Amino acid sequence: MPRDAKEIAASLGSYSDAITGFAFAQNVAFSLALGTHDFAESTIRGGWLIPAIVLAASAFYAIMIHECHRKIDALLGPLVQNEEEEEEEEENKDADKATASIRHWQYAVIGIGTLISVFGIIMTHYGNAHPCERLWFPFVGR
Repeated sequence: MPRDAKEIAASLGSYSDAITGFAFAQNVAFSLALGTHDFAESTIRGGWLIPAIVLAASAFYAIMIHECHRKIDALLGPLVQNEEEEEEEEENKDADKATASIRHWQYAVIGIGTLISVFGIIMTHYGNAHPCERLWFPFVGR
């Protein structure tokens, strides 16, 4: 049975959307879990291992999305983002601009989710520290 390039590209687009959603949901769930005492204590005991794993997972998700985009471009041709490209239908240029915008937002969503997790980890460590050990704002509490 022959495979259709457009169907495979659509599947890859769906995969990249699902990866983006999962990555964001995982980072938000991790940050919310930091609100529980036991999970926060375990995270603090983990030291820098936990933030490293969070960053590595987010980087892995971004790589997977990049690979999906690369395979879509290999199947359907690269996006036309330059106005001076060969004469092409206006609809295709608009579709390519919209697709490029969506791709950028996918990376932004992963970045925002990662920042939420990192902020949660920092605040967990900061909140657990003795007031004298808080170096963020040394003038507060004096």
